[in-house]
Amino acid sequence: MRGPIPLALATILLTTLATAEAASLPVHCAAPGSPRYALTYAAPGVAPHPALKHDDANAILDLAGIGRSVGRLAGDGSHWLTLKWLRARAEHGDRIAQYDLGVHHALGQGFRRSDARAAKWFRAAAAQGDPAAANDLGVLAAEGSGVPQSYSNAKRWFEAAARQDFPEAQYNLGVLFARGKGLPRSSVLAAVWFKRAAEQGLAAAQRALANLLAQGAPGIQRDAPTAYFWLVLVKAAMPPTDSRLGCLNVQMRSLESEIGFTATEAAQRTALSWWRAHRDLMQAQ
Repeated sequence: MRGPIPLALATILLTTLATAEAASLPVHCAAPGSPRYALTYAAPGVAPHPALKHDDANAILDLAGIGRSVGRLAGDGSHWLTLKWLRARAEHGDRIAQYDLGVHHALGQGFRRSDARAAKWFRAAAAQGDPAAANDLGVLAAEGSGVPQSYSNAKRWFEAAARQDFPEAQYNLGVLFARGKGLPRSSVLAAVWFKRAAEQGLAAAQRALANLLAQGAPGIQRDAPTAYFWLVLVKAAMPPTDSRLGCLNVQMRSLESEIGFTATEAAQRTALSWWRAHRDLMQAQ
């Protein structure tokens, strides 16, 4: 959730959800399970490199800006020319091209899907300090997809990206702590990393942090109002057709009943203020 939250947020926040949804059909939901790893390129509506730009060395390979326009020049629906150019850039050491080529292999776009080939290009880009590549290579290592399964390697790559304040990697470190994989299990440290990513607007981290606060955990006191605050932001970022919305509404109604009308309204207004500040910060970058 790196981009602005939909403007419908104001309506969501200033409406009493408990009243509006009281007549909805019951939804049977299991307790929240372990959080899943976040792949950079799998984030809905997020470009692979939303905050990265070519440096001077990469610009030389871009032939005065022509490179990224090759796909538009093809005009016949074929990606062959674009992929050929992308591979040429990657082989000449362009870290963004290396990452993008890895994404094409991971998704099977223009190539037969291959996590092993994706990992090859992610590793090349990560070695040059690309945080998105490091994060996604960490996910492959954690899951043993395309590379030998290794939580220690996953931790190493997540930390490399988290040091650059990359929210998906911060969240993924939280997942390792929450699961106790490659690191001692610690709900407290999981919450620390979830919060760092949540404060940058990553919906997966906001949901994971809210679940910890709503349930409580060793070293973490239950905090229903704050959990509700994060869930308001999660809901605002979800499309109305998202299959997870029903269970989220159930969870929010339960918290509303617990904290009462005044605290519910206060959390909604705080979420609106947070969103406005986050929007202004993103626009200023």
